[in-house]
Amino acid sequence: MVKSELKKIIKEKIKMALKEDVLGAYRRLVIKSDFKKAIEIKAEINKFMTRPEIKNDYPVDFKLSTSSLDEGTIVVDLNGPSATALAAKLGDIAKKYDKQAVIKIRKERPLGKK
Repeated sequence: MVKSELKKIIKEKIKMALKEDVLGAYRRLVIKSDFKKAIEIKAEINKFMTRPEIKNDYPVDFKLSTSSLDEGTIVVDLNGPSATALAAKLGDIAKKYDKQAVIKIRKERPLGKK
């Protein structure tokens, strides 16, 4: 086997491993706040996550939603490398807009999904 072929196979295996999320982390932020402040927090988190330097530094899958039960609750799902550090940054953004916001960072994946 030629050395260049071996390098190509190794690169393909690494790409496949990254797609399977072997090296990534899963974090879920649950932010409970006042309804008006929750709107500001949600807009700021969305603006923060769409910045090009953040997309380059933290290549994570990002999902932002609100709870259907409580309108002042924001749920942020992060999946990928450096999700832990990014979750801390998003928690800081929430605290910036509402000092009394309750932030929980969950590490376990939702049930029923792999």
